[in-house]
Amino acid sequence: MSLKKATKRITWTDESVNSKGFWVLTGGIDTSNFANNPIILYNHVRAFGTNKDQILPIGVMLELKIEDDGSYSGLPAFDDTDTFALSIYEKYEAGVLNMASAGLMPKAFEVSEPYLKDGAPCLAESVLKEISICDIASNSNAIKLYNTDFTPLEVDTDQLLTLFINNNTDMTLKEIAVTLQLADTATPAEIAAAITAKNQALVQLQADKDAVDATVVTLTDKIKQLETAAKTDKIATLVDGAVDAKKITAAEGESFKKLAATDYDSVKAILDVKPVPQTLEGQLNNTVTLSDGERAELGEMMKLSDSELFTQGKFDRLKQLDNAAYISRYTQYFGKAPAAQK
Repeated sequence: MSLKKATKRITWTDESVNSKGFWVLTGGIDTSNFANNPIILYNHVRAFGTNKDQILPIGVMLELKIEDDGSYSGLPAFDDTDTFALSIYEKYEAGVLNMASAGLMPKAFEVSEPYLKDGAPCLAESVLKEISICDIASNSNAIKLYNTDFTPLEVDTDQLLTLFINNNTDMTLKEIAVTLQLADTATPAEIAAAITAKNQALVQLQADKDAVDATVVTLTDKIKQLETAAKTDKIATLVDGAVDAKKITAAEGESFKKLAATDYDSVKAILDVKPVPQTLEGQLNNTVTLSDGERAELGEMMKLSDSELFTQGKFDRLKQLDNAAYISRYTQYFGKAPAAQK
């Protein structure tokens, strides 16, 4: 016999929930014995039926590999001395047959977190007995189960849970029933049903928790938005009030708002000590000793902003013309009175 290798790999199990109501942990599959005899069957048929061509292995599965997505794949190689095996090879290469299925002997099942997946329990430990090429299977990760004597193990979902209980726990059924708050006379089927219900309840609780977490995130974002809006309004009230009171100009107000966004208290302290300037008329009425030219000069100076007075070097001239106005505008600009006036 010689082997005819396929040109493409095939997935024979993954970690999605299968049609029997559980999922298989890829890392828990023992392939050590299979490596010594890596047979491929067709539709899990072995030593049953009347067609001898379909009860013999049709090839071997080589180069087993766990893929990044948790699936298990391999490269089929077919017996080129077997007419039936070659026909399967041709259909596989042509894309007519595209499915493989693992024949597993269960060793250990898990029916609680963190092994639950969408409420389905996990076949956490198993032994790979054979891999089959399949024509029609219930889903892409169809599983065939075997007893320890390699006879087929046919169970539905409820029976499977019962099997989990009977074969994979150190607790007695009575102890399990009491733990589940059932009567100590509960049957395996009743216990399995209770486990299923609890698993479904856990899944729903997780879904509810996820929904609550999402709501908390939304509310937290909303609170932050409201806090930001309130802070913006508070800054606007402070700075715009100073502009309206002529303590600062509108242009200066924008700079004060930016500073207040990071240090509100310092900006408030500065603006609070800035005096409200006298009107031009009031200030001119206090300069009766000035000449008409000086009064006109003072009038033009009082139209300037504090920063313009500073940058144009007019504070000293303002002091000569109106010392009270000088003190007011100096204090307003620098946030403190002139040193000589303390």
